[in-house]
Order: sequence, then C-alpha cells, then structure tokens
Amino acid sequence: MSTPYASKPYTAYPTGTDFTNWLAGAGLALNPLVDPNVIVDSVVNEFETRTGWLPFLAGPIQTRLFDPPNSGSNAGRIASYRGGRILDLNAGIIYEPDWGLQIGIVPNTEGQIGIQEVDSAGSNGVTLTRNLQYYLKPNNVEFELPFPGTWTQVEFLTPTRGLPKSIAITARWGRVATLPPDVWYGLLGKAFSMVKSQLVLSTSLAKAVELEEGRIDFGDATKNNIQVQAKDWEAQFDKLVLRWMRMTA
Repeated sequence: MSTPYASKPYTAYPTGTDFTNWLAGAGLALNPLVDPNVIVDSVVNEFETRTGWLPFLAGPIQTRLFDPPNSGSNAGRIASYRGGRILDLNAGIIYEPDWGLQIGIVPNTEGQIGIQEVDSAGSNGVTLTRNLQYYLKPNNVEFELPFPGTWTQVEFLTPTRGLPKSIAITARWGRVATLPPDVWYGLLGKAFSMVKSQLVLSTSLAKAVELEEGRIDFGDATKNNIQVQAKDWEAQFDKLVLRWMRMTA
C-alpha cells in the first residue's frame, strides 16, 4: 500500500487521519465506532516499548534527572561510597547543548519547601564541560549511516557521587530526528493488523455481498486477503522492532 497523504520528511508519527487515508487508498474504511487515533497511538507505544527507545522519535529539548553512577541500595555500600564514572541513560540523546549537564543540583520537592527555586529542576549545581569533565558515549555516533546514531551513556572524567536525582541533563532525547519511511509505514501496517476485523467497507478489493442490520460485510475472498495482509504486516512489524531495538549490556 502507498499513500500521498504523508508529509516528507516524516517529522511526526502517523495520525489517525493518516491511517484512515491510507486505508481509503486501498479501498477500505474503518468501523466508525473505532477511534483511529487510539489505534495508532497504541501502535506507537508498542513500538517504543519493544524497541527500548523512549522516545524513539525525538521531541523538543527537555531536562531529565538522574542518580549518580553506582548509587542506590543495589550498588552496595562500598561501590556507592566510591561513586562511578559511567552513567547509563536508559534512553538516547541526539543533541545536547553546551550547557546540557549539571551535577550536584537539589531537586525541588513536591511542595518545593525549603529549597531555593532557581529553575524547574531545583537549585542549580555545577555545569560541567563536555569533552573535558564528561563525555557522551559511544564515540562518533554523529557519523553513522544511513541514520546518525544515539548517545546512550555519560562517562565522567572522575568517579562521581551525590544525592539521588542530583544530575540534570538537558538534551534532545530520542533515537531519530525524523522517522525512517519503513518505520512510518510499518506503524500503519501494524495498525491495519489490529483492526482487520473492524474494516467495514471495500470499494476496490471486492464487492460487498451481505448487508445485515446496517453492517456491510465482505465476501470470503476479500476476508482471506485482509487476513493475509494483516499477517504480513504483523511479521514486518516484528522485524522492524528487531532492526531498531536498543542494545543493552
């Protein structure tokens, strides 16, 4: 299936309107009781969850708070006391401004009581300099092809300790700035497989053969074709997830 409706480059996830237009291009329509936006949103959530990129498609620059490396009860008393140098972000960064990392901040409490409110994160700590006091890892991800890679770790020059949530990283989080075409169409295909039983009109694949209580039904040939298409899109989606899955140690 192809569609002229999507804008290029793919700077946003498909919408419910994109999905219904895509179906219409194949002579199909969705049961009006089914919200296409809910279907597409659920597919996007599944894709991001299964690939491990939250988000996959990068949004605006935002600040996230992290515990220092080797912090918490799982690190043990000695490891926690010594600190650590590698901070796993459990996400991706595709851009970080020069002022992107602050350490030693004091996050605001829920009521912001007794804490100096400098910004939304809390009281400011020290701003570290990239490639001097810390490094983004892995190296040279900007030059990976066909799509630039993603930084997933911070390596500090020296072992780092501190309070929980005392590291603030301001960056553009995600795996890609624009969606690859195979992802864009793969999401639509997965949505198709989810609503295969809710397709209520065919104008090009087959003739409607039954009308009962206001419901248009398909002939067996069209039903079988839809089932085959749905299985194919389901398999393609699984391959897409594997291709874009975030690798973890």
